Amino acid sequence: MSETPRRRFSFFTKASNDKKKRASTHSFFRKESPTISSVTRSEPSTPISCSITTTQQRPLNQIHPSLSSEHLVKQPGSLKVELDLDSRKSSETMPTSETNSLTESKIYKGTKEVKSIQKFFGGSKSSEVKEKESCKTVQLSKISRRSFINLNKYTKISSFEKEDNQLISNIQDSLGIGFIENEQNLSYEKEIEIIFSNQSIPIYSSLIPSLVYPNKRLIKTQSSFKVFIDSSIQHKHKTYDCWSSLLLPEELWTDNVYHPFNIIDEDLSPNYHIELNNNSISDKTDLNQYEIINIDDNYKFFKELFFGKSQTQFYVFRDNVTILCYQKILFLQFIIVFNNKGIHRVLLTNDDECSKWWQTVNGFKEKPIKLKPKIKFQEELLLFESKLVVTQYKFGVIYMKNNQRSEEEAYENNECSPAFWKFMNLIGTKKPLKGWQNFSGGLDTINGKTGEFMYYQYYDKFNFEIVYHVAPLLPYYNGEEQLERKRFIGNDIVVIIFKEQNDEHDCFDPRVISSNFNHIFIVVTPESNDSLNERYKINVVCKSCIKPFPPFIEDKWYCHSIEFSDFLIRKLINGDRTAINCSPFIERMIHSNERLLKHIVTSSQ
Repeated sequence: MSETPRRRFSFFTKASNDKKKRASTHSFFRKESPTISSVTRSEPSTPISCSITTTQQRPLNQIHPSLSSEHLVKQPGSLKVELDLDSRKSSETMPTSETNSLTESKIYKGTKEVKSIQKFFGGSKSSEVKEKESCKTVQLSKISRRSFINLNKYTKISSFEKEDNQLISNIQDSLGIGFIENEQNLSYEKEIEIIFSNQSIPIYSSLIPSLVYPNKRLIKTQSSFKVFIDSSIQHKHKTYDCWSSLLLPEELWTDNVYHPFNIIDEDLSPNYHIELNNNSISDKTDLNQYEIINIDDNYKFFKELFFGKSQTQFYVFRDNVTILCYQKILFLQFIIVFNNKGIHRVLLTNDDECSKWWQTVNGFKEKPIKLKPKIKFQEELLLFESKLVVTQYKFGVIYMKNNQRSEEEAYENNECSPAFWKFMNLIGTKKPLKGWQNFSGGLDTINGKTGEFMYYQYYDKFNFEIVYHVAPLLPYYNGEEQLERKRFIGNDIVVIIFKEQNDEHDCFDPRVISSNFNHIFIVVTPESNDSLNERYKINVVCKSCIKPFPPFIEDKWYCHSIEFSDFLIRKLINGDRTAINCSPFIERMIHSNERLLKHIVTSSQ
């Protein structure tokens, strides 16, 4: 076959560690199917080739009647067969009228593609009967490209390129290969339409023309961010980029607040914003539909895809304290930018010079230094990346009884109502501090100097650990200002105020809290103060620098349930993740990042 550019359709199957299963998969004496390694096709005028690999020296005509010795490709340790599917009889030939397309009456998806093609070549369960029928009726027509990769400009993978092909091949069900039950009725085109219909804005502009970005909210798994799509079937001249870092949509406070349920609203504006219902926020984007905002900040792309790889290259801008890390894979260039704003990703073509692109984006003329990828330098970048990944959270909890208004009164509470402890047992689990091995939120787990118990929650959906600094569980000292309690809760960004009410005027005033570090107060009021309480009312008050964050509060009574617990935990986490990107926390982060990167850049010279 000539060296014409190929379009490749790769079928991936999960590797099994079970030797018996592997042996069974490749046992042709048990009439089971061979392994399909790949199906390839060149341009429309050229035939499709299907490569299959067997582990037994089985006669070719037993694999499929159309195979003969001319299809055999010698390969040590295995039998590899290339079948020209277009050379079959006219009833079995593949129509070539569609440009760059394979049409078939049945759409293959993910691992089902493999199973279907394995059946086509003979195999399990009365395969001899099905074989004869398939030879007459099956037409290889449209194969759904769930890998979403078009390699029109790609001719051959060298051993050098194979080393980092995980940038492409590690695509999973959320966007790439595989079959998802709730997507059975979604076609390939429909999935693309959903994911790319409401495009997010990239943090850094690329030089690739007609680049199409997904909706940031719909790219939820780490593997999804590695996907790039270059399709010429339905979407000509477009490249679909799921690699680049995208901006989070923003909402605005309307400050249309009328009679909050448990927060005083007198003279709080403009220093505070109150959220009590849908009218409190502009609600013009899909921000409210995010489970966890900026979840891609938790993925260690450098560690998994760039660290220690032979083709990873680096440019350093010493004066501007920036490091560009990049790889050239196939016809694209995957870039990670390390600077004082954090770590971000961008996609360029191989023809673009990433250092010149960065100079253009930032408008400076500093000449970059190209570094050799020394292991010590890369290890320091690993450490920098890990410090930006936040998976552990600490939140303050203050209990306020009926008619209590001041901070001093709240910190004096040791005895709490049954409704409060019922609430705490819903959002966390009470754990003894002594000997605790997991995240403790700074509490003493050896000598017991910070109390005997704490409340802990492992949010397994996102592998987050949460510790609640519960004021009544922290050490109490008679006749003092309860500085130990203030020391912990005063250093928490987000604080739960469990405010019991005597009447509608018995409300929380955020101005009584003396800590400058507390920025968000989620005020929870039970319907009753006893153990029979089953409902809660929530309002939120935060300092003016904090932007709206999901999930948004509704004006209703929330039932004591797992759903309410999940809602509140996401509100706490997203509040914390929003605050660190607002002033004054963002300035602290920039200064910290710049200091660390200066050390890395200086030590690399």
